Amino acid sequence: MKISTLTLIEEYTPTVEDTKKAEIVIKDISNFSEKKKIKNLELALNFQGNIKNLQLPLSIMPFLMDILNEVAHGNSVTIVPFNKEFTTQEAADILNVSRPFIIKILESGQIPFHKVGAHRRIKAKDIMAFKKKMNKKSKDALEKLAKISQEDKLGYED
Repeated sequence: MKISTLTLIEEYTPTVEDTKKAEIVIKDISNFSEKKKIKNLELALNFQGNIKNLQLPLSIMPFLMDILNEVAHGNSVTIVPFNKEFTTQEAADILNVSRPFIIKILESGQIPFHKVGAHRRIKAKDIMAFKKKMNKKSKDALEKLAKISQEDKLGYED
């Protein structure tokens, strides 16, 4: 296992065994946290019979649960440092849009960027904030459409 300092984008694709283990861990954590408030987060490393317990910050629990949920569903997980900068093409790939669309968005001021010479650079945190905003708009529009469909009795009733 490689220990990363997050200087590069790290992608992890879970195996079937990994998804099963993640499901078990999620269930165990959920069962435990329903009964008691979690006060400590400890990681036990077992290397050839030598066990080392490490204390982790409790604040990373939601982040770890997000990762476990993605793994349990068989999804690849990518970890990117918030201050990593991307090119316009990389940003377009992340958002699943065209590079000209990204440039239009940047120039309109919807995503902050800076230039390195003639090239635009965008921080990961700004790309993810924009993606979150796009996803919320899509979800809101879908909910509105579903509501209209239900009101007009177009066959999408509960």
